[in-house]
Amino acid sequence: MAVAVAPVGVRGRWVRHAFPGADPLARPDPAPDHRWQRGATVDALYLADTEDTAWAEWYRHLAEAGVAPGAAMPRDLWSWSVDAQLADLSDDLKLHRAGAAPAAAGPRRLAGVPGGR
Repeated sequence: MAVAVAPVGVRGRWVRHAFPGADPLARPDPAPDHRWQRGATVDALYLADTEDTAWAEWYRHLAEAGVAPGAAMPRDLWSWSVDAQLADLSDDLKLHRAGAAPAAAGPRRLAGVPGGR
């Protein structure tokens, strides 16, 4: 699909966590809602640029869900070598040019996050 925004290059080692023994690329059907996208519109595979970021995002997710970290352990970390050109949808104008709407503020948005409450 051609998108009317400039691409941004993404290259390097990226990581994500999964339950031990789980397929790290498995995608649920239907796609669930995540922090920055809605499954009814598009699925997403979230990767972190560092192991620390992957753990921090996982702890944030657990805190929002009210789940103690020990209840969701253990986890495996997987890494991928990524070299891709992606659509830069980092602001409302770029989203509009791509025909996408900005994420609506909701109860799961964090205070202090740009565009959050």
